[in-house]
Amino acid sequence: MWIIISILLGVVCLISLGVQHEQRKELEEYKYANAYMNDYIVRYIDEKRK
Repeated sequence: MWIIISILLGVVCLISLGVQHEQRKELEEYKYANAYMNDYIVRYIDEKRK
């Protein structure tokens, strides 16, 4: 019985780590996109002010 519970807990931990890795990767992509858009907006506003 304990062996089955241990195996299930191990599988749940591995799945949790995989999900966290995917979320971290997604967050990095959003940070890059946010920085790019921020730079684009700043340059656009500067061009309009000239």
